[in-house]
Amino acid sequence: MNLRELNKFLNGGVNSFIDALYILALPKLWFRLKSTQIYYNQENPETSKGSAIELTQSLFQNNTPTVVELKHYLEKNIPDHYTSVLVHGSVASNEIIGYSDLDLIIIIKDSVLKNPKLLSKTGYHLYRSRRFLHKFDPLQHHGLFIIPESFLRDFDTGFIPVSLLAEAKVLSGEKSFTINVSTYPYRGRLEVVTQHLRKIIQQHRIPNNKYGLKAVLSEFMLLPALYIQERYKTDISKKDSFLEASKDFSETDYAIMNEISAIRLNWKKDIPLLRSKLLCLLRALPGGKIGFLSGKANKDIVNGLKGVQGQKMIRLMDVMLEKAHKADKK
Repeated sequence: MNLRELNKFLNGGVNSFIDALYILALPKLWFRLKSTQIYYNQENPETSKGSAIELTQSLFQNNTPTVVELKHYLEKNIPDHYTSVLVHGSVASNEIIGYSDLDLIIIIKDSVLKNPKLLSKTGYHLYRSRRFLHKFDPLQHHGLFIIPESFLRDFDTGFIPVSLLAEAKVLSGEKSFTINVSTYPYRGRLEVVTQHLRKIIQQHRIPNNKYGLKAVLSEFMLLPALYIQERYKTDISKKDSFLEASKDFSETDYAIMNEISAIRLNWKKDIPLLRSKLLCLLRALPGGKIGFLSGKANKDIVNGLKGVQGQKMIRLMDVMLEKAHKADKK
């Protein structure tokens, strides 16, 4: 099991509809059974690789009720299973808007991964804690970012950028740690995301529900960071990437990124309470199966992405790939 598979498991990710029903009905038993089958491959977990970076995080001091509830839940149920719980993104920087979701990184102890009983308990409570993420934003399409202690000794920036970790704030646990960065595996990620988005646009598969639409918009707004990382082989935060990337493109080509960002700034969380609760309850099911519960997306936005705006998105993605590939050949 690799890191991405471990994250899927600890977030309660399933591979079948039967598994989804199982975890919805009997989550504690599901984790107990699955934990006995888990083996996380930690290659030389005691060996540090690459250059060391010392990080000391600030404490998270925003009293956002849902975040405080999540903190208390983890500290009550699995306080000895993790070293740190970190908040990042707009919640950490206190720039919360209607589009904001709750971004968390949890560093779990290596000893938990070696003990099926501890792993089962950790998985169950991390899965249960996701209800706080969906309470904060019913449309949140990603779960917790979970990394073992050993990950810090061979830090993969392809999974979590160093800049993101450096700007995160401590919600619970230790606030100082060392990471060892040996490689910066940026190549290829930009192309994967652009190909996915291109297929959605060209096949006229723009979702007409709020859950699916937000996922597409969020994926497109990752592109500036992926572009900077791939072209310049350097780390950058998502927030800073918009301005830095814009310097490489004409105003005409980059205008679509600003248009999509404007949708983000004007986004409203206007999902009725019952629909919100159902989205939270059924989160184990694939997003495509529950998106209709989020309600209809704004028609003008959907039609724009199916029309002129969609073509502008493809144009910008083409130019991004061209510039990134040219840089690789130098």
